Amino acid sequence: MPCVVKLYDSSLTPLPSAIEIGVQDYRTRTALGTIQISSGLGGGDYGAVLGFSPRPCSYVVFTNDPGGTYGPATIFPLNGLQSGQLEVVLYPYPSGGVIVGQSPQTFAQITPFIQMQRWRDVEKRAVLMLVLALVIAHEGWAPVFQHVVAGWRQWMDRFGINPGLI
Repeated sequence: MPCVVKLYDSSLTPLPSAIEIGVQDYRTRTALGTIQISSGLGGGDYGAVLGFSPRPCSYVVFTNDPGGTYGPATIFPLNGLQSGQLEVVLYPYPSGGVIVGQSPQTFAQITPFIQMQRWRDVEKRAVLMLVLALVIAHEGWAPVFQHVVAGWRQWMDRFGINPGLI
């Protein structure tokens, strides 16, 4: 059963970057295949076809940019008995600048901290999506995907947010 994942940047232009795309069972936290690297799908689209056997489960699809240009996306819960197509928009990480204000000390302070930064709105969205990805990963991630979670934690540190708050 294929799940086609098409990738776009924040201007809704097909994204030709080499983005990792993975899928796992949402309840059991087991991988439903290996990480796919996005590539041309034809017709000017980019992404990957995730193929796994239909099963009565809900699953989560995630993206990760090993190059560090785009924040992650996590899409869940999805029906494991149906094939489908996802049109996923990725937002760019902040490209630099000084962190404004004191780093958050609690989980509740993370969103206000992100909102007060002098980043563009799309960059703030990328960091918020990073926080969401780590919240989902905190519930458990397949061992084969642990390197992805480790990379996300490093990005949190770079943005002045202690990943231990999640």
